[in-house]
Amino acid sequence: MTLPVPLDYPDFSGTNGFLPGVGYDSYAVYGLYWDPKGDLWLGTAGAGLFRYDGEKVVWINEAEEKGVVRAILQDQQGKIWFGNNVEGIYQYEGETLTNYSSQNADKQAIPFGALCMVEGEDGVLWIGTFDEGLWKYHPSSDTWIQFSPKTGLDALYISSLFIETSGRI
Repeated sequence: MTLPVPLDYPDFSGTNGFLPGVGYDSYAVYGLYWDPKGDLWLGTAGAGLFRYDGEKVVWINEAEEKGVVRAILQDQQGKIWFGNNVEGIYQYEGETLTNYSSQNADKQAIPFGALCMVEGEDGVLWIGTFDEGLWKYHPSSDTWIQFSPKTGLDALYISSLFIETSGRI
């Protein structure tokens, strides 16, 4: 499988997908998710999100040029969510890509640097970040809650999340 690289993509030096001045491969895979249909979703170190259906690779956010993607999940409604180091949280449904960071600019700050995501049975999304602690998103009310040292969480860097069968995070 080969990930597509456009010739005019502004972030690349044109050789092997390496970012100019950075020295790492933008196509290195940082996040993986295998959905119930059998599609493989790949988050990369600088080229964004890709979907591989076993035959072809589709660049999900080519027009948006979204970089580092580490966290990917599909919610109970079948929507794909992914976290980006620079632009925050995205939702992908069919052909529609929604950036929750810019869409909700009038609300509490949306997490940047998402490292991991899980969804509870109640449809609530939990998001671990680089330096913004843990976030809880209620899709039904479109509300975000941050847990950080200010609210009693003893960490800002959350690199993995797991939901026990009891529902405990």
